[in-house]
Amino acid sequence: MGKTSLASEDPGYLKAAVSFTFVAFGDATLVETETRTLATDARSRRRFGLYWTFVRPGSGLVRRSMLAAIKRRAEASDAAAITRGAARDGGDVRL
Repeated sequence: MGKTSLASEDPGYLKAAVSFTFVAFGDATLVETETRTLATDARSRRRFGLYWTFVRPGSGLVRRSMLAAIKRRAEASDAAAITRGAARDGGDVRL
């Protein structure tokens, strides 16, 4: 298979883009995910539809796992920042 660019409209391909958006939500952060796909022809769209029928449940698990990891890291980072601040200020912190 040769190289193709995202701008290519050659038949037989599916383009995909995944995004993570972080939105301030009060004193929390809301994480949104979005996946977009674009088939370059009807046959590729049908083939992807069949593939997605079987892959979608696992994909959802992977996405939830990634969001859980983001949450754990953010909370650990917050806890570490609080602990560092208290140590710097000479205080005691219990989490």
